[in-house]
Amino acid sequence: MVNAPSKNVYYGNLVAGPIFKEIADKVYATSIQLHEEIKNTAQFAKRTPIPVSKNGNRFDLNSVYSELKVPSLQNGENATWVAASTGRDKVTLYKRVFKAGIIPNFIGMDLKDAIYIIENMGLKADFTGKGIIKEQTPNAGTKIENFDRVKLILT
Repeated sequence: MVNAPSKNVYYGNLVAGPIFKEIADKVYATSIQLHEEIKNTAQFAKRTPIPVSKNGNRFDLNSVYSELKVPSLQNGENATWVAASTGRDKVTLYKRVFKAGIIPNFIGMDLKDAIYIIENMGLKADFTGKGIIKEQTPNAGTKIENFDRVKLILT
């Protein structure tokens, strides 16, 4: 019960609504009989048991793959930054090359790794969204000399 609402808010949807929502969410989350059983499991059988990964730091990815006991293969030379390709039974890591003075391709990376690289290049990063990077401005391959910021759009 709310005895003395503040800021002249006394309507039920503003006072009791948030409290009711919290209680309803808790009941729904903890009552298994309210949830329907998944009947079509064929869609899950087609999926690869190997987790899909973002592109990023090879040491971080190898640490995760090792912990999950996922076989990974380094294609070519060892590199700090790699692109991950998930196969049916293993993950292959491909070397990503970053040239001095050139904007790299950040598409497929997570935000943390992209910002690390951008700031080490002496630039600033602007971003919108969550998830992995799907677009960037300026485009990969552009000379850095004309820009001081990189804009990233995530999925």
